[in-house]
Amino acid sequence: MNVINPLPLSERLGEALKTALLAIVEDGVNYSITPTSVEFVEDFNVDKLPTSKQLVYWILEGDHKPEEKASKTFEFTDYLSIFAAWRDPVPYGATPPRKKMRNLIIEDIHRAITKDVTLGGLARNTEVTEFSRDIRVDNTVGWTAVSAFVVITSRETRF
Repeated sequence: MNVINPLPLSERLGEALKTALLAIVEDGVNYSITPTSVEFVEDFNVDKLPTSKQLVYWILEGDHKPEEKASKTFEFTDYLSIFAAWRDPVPYGATPPRKKMRNLIIEDIHRAITKDVTLGGLARNTEVTEFSRDIRVDNTVGWTAVSAFVVITSRETRF
C-alpha cells in the first residue's frame, strides 16, 4: 500500500530548504554567520524587518510548474527567493564592511543549499541561479541585504 504524504511536494521542498538554511551555524570554518531566524513570508516588505534580530532569512515561494513526463510521472520546477538581511549593530558602520558581509552571507547560503542538492532526497536538483547584491534597505537601522533565486527540480509518480 502506498502512503501519501499529506503535505504537497512544493511545501515539503520549501520546508527542506528552510531546514538547510537553519543548519547554518557559525563555526569559523564552514559558515560565517548564524541566522537569527528563517521564516516564510508572503512578500519582502522591509518595513517588517525586526529591529531585535541581527540576521534574518526570509523565504518567498514563487511559481510551481508541473510537467507530465510519462504516465503518472511528473517533473516539477519550483522557484523560491531568499531575502537575507543583516543588521549592523552600529548603523552604517564600517566594521565589518558591508561588501564583506554581503559576500559572507552569499557564501553561507550557497554552501548550505549545495551541501545536499537533493534536500534529503525530495529533489532531483537544487541550484541558486542568481544572487543579487545591489539591494538597498532604506530605514533608520543599518541593514546589509542580498537576495538569492533558487530553482528546485523534483519528480514524483502519482497513482
